[in-house]
Amino acid sequence: AIVLSGHSEKAFNVAFSPILSNILASGSDDRTIRIWDIQKRKCLRTLMGHRSNVRALAWHLELPHILISGAWDATIRVWNAAAGRALYVCSEHHADVYGLTTHPACPFLFVSTSRDTSLRFWTL
Repeated sequence: AIVLSGHSEKAFNVAFSPILSNILASGSDDRTIRIWDIQKRKCLRTLMGHRSNVRALAWHLELPHILISGAWDATIRVWNAAAGRALYVCSEHHADVYGLTTHPACPFLFVSTSRDTSLRFWTL
């Protein structure tokens, strides 16, 4: 088995890049997202910015370095994972963000779910 270590708290979710087959993102209770190269078995970068547990990850279906994350800080962040920086922060939810998904036929549309009981539709 391949073992990747680096988070200081439990790793809660993972998402493979739909375009770059060797790239994996992991979200953690340490408030970070790690971008892994599974062929090289190493962490390429650590994305920092969330103020609470990272609970949701979704890659853009056409732009290989764009990653979307949601956390218990009630924010969604759109990242350039290659550069290691947040491009945009969405603060529309009123409670923890639990889930994210991108639309398979409309790659610039994504949906988030939250403890605030809402589903919110977004376009990039």
